[in-house]
Amino acid sequence: MLSVQQTIRAFRHQILAALADETTLPGGVALVPDRVSVSLAVQINATEPAEDPGWLVVATEPASCLHHVTIEFGLSTAGRAEIRPTQFFKPPRPEEPGANGAEPRNFAVLSEVFGAPGFDSSARATVFREALEQLSEEQRRRVLVSLGSMPSPGEEAIVSQARHLIQRLAASGPAGSEHGPAKLRHLASMGSVRELIQLAERWRTQSEWAAVERGPSS
Repeated sequence: MLSVQQTIRAFRHQILAALADETTLPGGVALVPDRVSVSLAVQINATEPAEDPGWLVVATEPASCLHHVTIEFGLSTAGRAEIRPTQFFKPPRPEEPGANGAEPRNFAVLSEVFGAPGFDSSARATVFREALEQLSEEQRRRVLVSLGSMPSPGEEAIVSQARHLIQRLAASGPAGSEHGPAKLRHLASMGSVRELIQLAERWRTQSEWAAVERGPSS
């Protein structure tokens, strides 16, 4: 059974991946998300100590469950219509660290996959970071170099889940469904995935972009 902690983390990843998909709707209609509500039927796992994150688990038979938890995720959409993807873009300087210019080059490739740093592209960068940061470096590399491939027999669930999320975000970005995953595969084969995660922090989060747009509070 999945713990409530694991389930909420998976929900957040799936929600961010869905928001990163900017497929054009018929007639040019735009659906702007405002709030996401998730209701979980939960039960106490008496075999685990209360201080262990796994002591509260998702119920396998929600219809007969007496305990429920409802979580509302607020989405920071303030100022979205006014924000332009390149409004806060700061290109890397040539003198930035990175062997043989690798960091600026990798940043440029990530910009092709996510989009230039801004409110809309930050969802893709957030999914990328959160899907990989809990993995080992070996697992991270496996996820990226196998984008577009089927899971191998006996593969860890966390690796399969990360590949699924990153495949979706890469396919939804400016580079497209073929070139987006291919660019990430190439980056992973050339250097450290940990450094790619650090570069992705330049995109900030959507909440941070919204805060920048609103300006300092009076």
